[in-house]
Amino acid sequence: MGNKKTRYTFMEFAKEYSIQIPLIQRDYVQGHDFTDKHKLEKRQEFIHLLMNALKSGSAYHVDFIYGASIQNKAIHAGKNLFIPLDGQQRLTTLFLLHWILICKSNISEDEKSKTICQLEGFSYETRLSSAAFCDKLTKTILGNLPIGKVREVITDCSWYSNDWDYDPTINNMISMLEAMNTMLEDEFLPFIDDMLKNALSTSSSITFDRLDMDEYSLTDGLYIKMNARGKELTAFEHWKALFIQFLEDTYQDVELVAQFTEKVEHEWANLFWEYVKDENQEYPVIDDCFMSFFHYLTHLLYYTYVYPQQGSTASDYIGTIEQINAVYKIRDNVDCLFSALDFISVVGKKDATFFDDIFKHGNEEVFDTRVRLFSKGRLNLFQRCILLQENEDFDIYEKTLFYALIRYCIKHQVVTATTELRQYIRVIRNLLLNTNQLIQSQVNLVSNLRITEFATYSQVIEKLAVTTDVRDSLSESITGLGGKNAAMVERSKLDNQRRNIVCWLEDMQFCRGNIRAISFLNDYSEDVLIKNMQKFIDATDAERIRILIASGYKGFDIGWCSYGHRYFFGKEGRWDILFSRDHEKVGNALRQFIDADCSIEEYCLKHIPTKHNFKYYALKYKEFLRSAGYWQAKNDESSNYYFAAIGDMDELDMIALKRYSRSPLLAYHTEPFASVVLWELIEYNADKFGHNKLRNDCIYSEKACLKYIEKGEKVVLSLIVENKAWHIKTAPTIPQHIIDKYDIVNNILSENEDMDLVEVAVEFVKDIINL
Repeated sequence: MGNKKTRYTFMEFAKEYSIQIPLIQRDYVQGHDFTDKHKLEKRQEFIHLLMNALKSGSAYHVDFIYGASIQNKAIHAGKNLFIPLDGQQRLTTLFLLHWILICKSNISEDEKSKTICQLEGFSYETRLSSAAFCDKLTKTILGNLPIGKVREVITDCSWYSNDWDYDPTINNMISMLEAMNTMLEDEFLPFIDDMLKNALSTSSSITFDRLDMDEYSLTDGLYIKMNARGKELTAFEHWKALFIQFLEDTYQDVELVAQFTEKVEHEWANLFWEYVKDENQEYPVIDDCFMSFFHYLTHLLYYTYVYPQQGSTASDYIGTIEQINAVYKIRDNVDCLFSALDFISVVGKKDATFFDDIFKHGNEEVFDTRVRLFSKGRLNLFQRCILLQENEDFDIYEKTLFYALIRYCIKHQVVTATTELRQYIRVIRNLLLNTNQLIQSQVNLVSNLRITEFATYSQVIEKLAVTTDVRDSLSESITGLGGKNAAMVERSKLDNQRRNIVCWLEDMQFCRGNIRAISFLNDYSEDVLIKNMQKFIDATDAERIRILIASGYKGFDIGWCSYGHRYFFGKEGRWDILFSRDHEKVGNALRQFIDADCSIEEYCLKHIPTKHNFKYYALKYKEFLRSAGYWQAKNDESSNYYFAAIGDMDELDMIALKRYSRSPLLAYHTEPFASVVLWELIEYNADKFGHNKLRNDCIYSEKACLKYIEKGEKVVLSLIVENKAWHIKTAPTIPQHIIDKYDIVNNILSENEDMDLVEVAVEFVKDIINL
């Protein structure tokens, strides 16, 4: 057969290969606590031979390991994959022996960590739980292992799942470790360091010969009909065999088993084939795609029906056989799985337009009632679900939305994007998006959806999917998503005669399904409302904020910080904070803008007050709101529009925050007035005031101020706004004629009848620097 014969120590082999025990192999039994005395003695004799060889430093050969090495299919970086067909019991025992020697040795913790990492990649494909246990073991060092306590120590680890108690491979591994630990403690304790040294050696260690099946590849021949059922034993085929056996044993329903067997090989398989056949693979298979959908649905059903019943013993879903069986022991869940696959086989075809007819990106068309997803991934949620490269961003919001879609369509046998389906999905989308919380320290709305609460979400979905028209299902009893009275709010929007306008508004990025700030929409004609709201949509962040301020808006109080109250005025990606948490004030501001029915600039200029307060400076000077630092370019739109003020905003004692933080003085911050003065002076004379000579500077733990810097970073002049006036902190000797010109008293530069704070500072700095 042309097999190559190469001798290895276990550590040499583990460095070069990821070892994956295949599905065709039985569970690990060498560590079993045999009741048969002869078998137990044989196991103990084998362990003793291995340990004695390592103690003496004499090479000990354990025959050959037979299997296939798979090039370019690494599980861990730098390692090829090896699939043992014979020798898996010995490999597992050697893996456990090396692990316990590393743990019990007296080498440094750093050396232990480096050494134990070499064991990574040893895994069992027979069960997900076995694979997870091996992975955790190679990342864990347990130094304190008293006799008879190995099982207790391991099962007390935070990563150990109670479900693993039912995995025979894991049980037998722990039993083997217990036996090894007892033998080490009783006979080999003084020699453990020498034993580990010999185990890591290439000449005085345990060796075996590797025999390769060169003519086979993993996809072509390794798993060809080798089990009793004559099934191809890929992971997918193994799962099918197990699931068929489970259905047979649990339900004893010949028709049910026949239906699954037939469809999984033909109708269902054909659907997934469409998504892999065009990929540049020599042997494309549907395995991963099918199992991704299977685990997606099983995951949600687990948290709906199994997890809530487990109480304090509940464990997270990791896809163990035990968890899967617990889900599908409920007959309704089997029906759900079959129905979901039947439904997806119709609407999920790669050339189908089903998802494109329901969902959309953006919000360009006023009368497009498709549902905006508010995510960057493709609209085909089925494709997002099954393709691993797209699955990462398929979060709980979209998983729940997809589930709600499946449940409605199964219940009402819908396979096209009907008006009723779009309305139902829109309601679900709105409820999901508005299940959120405000994180004040980050000035951000984040989803409050939790997979552990999915049973509640599922109940809401089932109630809303009862009728074809979701309007008939919405009632006060629908709770659990979207907050208080959310269902009735959705009902009122469905009843609104301007339904198309409602859909358009709630698909705005700053509304995200919540139009409480625009509850007045019926007060205006469609033309006036659309025209003026479109202005707001098309405006920059700064222009939107100026509209709000012109209407009297004073910002959203986000809480106290070390420099007074923090006020937020809006920002791309964060507008939904204002529209949901400050909707009354924002709504009132928008109403005034629509009433004016004019351009943004005209509206802002019209509302500049005579009193020199916050509103005055924010509307008169565009750079005031942006509050750029000297390191930013003019007209840079990256401002956070986020301020901290001591006292009322109109007292003008404030800083502009460059990071969302409760401790603004420990991060970048700028002086709004200084920013305006800076750009006015640079525009006046870029050579004299540009090139970082004039700075709107932030000083850690102190308030930012306006500075003029000479060569060598020497501060020639610095001004700071406090109590509605400039305080001169640093300056050369000021001539009397300048003191008289600006009526400077105690180094305080105030506005006058002819000049506001910006204008007076601009002229003052010119005079001082030109001296």
